[in-house]
Amino acid sequence: MKNKLLISSIFLYIVAAVSIPASAEDIKKTVKYKPPTMDQTVGFIQGIMTNFGGFEPGDCTLTSTAVINSVAYEYNIPLRELDPSFQYVKTRLSCVTLSVPGNKKIITRTGRDNKEAMKQKVDICTENQESAKKLATAMRYLISICSGKDCTDCPAFPWEGQ
Repeated sequence: MKNKLLISSIFLYIVAAVSIPASAEDIKKTVKYKPPTMDQTVGFIQGIMTNFGGFEPGDCTLTSTAVINSVAYEYNIPLRELDPSFQYVKTRLSCVTLSVPGNKKIITRTGRDNKEAMKQKVDICTENQESAKKLATAMRYLISICSGKDCTDCPAFPWEGQ
């Protein structure tokens, strides 16, 4: 009985000695992390998007451009109305698809002759799949800032050093 107790104590000591330094290192990283401001997030997105048109911080509207069948379009995306979850911010190859919850058509597409059409989703493209993954993470973070909605199970936005 004493031998089992002694062996258990030694085992617990070893486990604690190994896990405490790892936890302390994680805490240091967490304490050092400073979440980006809205401007820093938009700057990151602007640098990675191939079709960035602008951002209006007052009403949290992102502008994106696209050429479809040789016609240039401008999309005004009201980020306050979007949901940052994986269901509505999806990566597909080198693009990120932003969808509106409830299939509402609130994304304004302006084309030739200033004709407007309302859309339920829009693709925002990057140069490659890796960039699309980074853009999706950044977009989820920006949508969270704008909408006030939390993104459950979203990865952290590693914006520093990008």
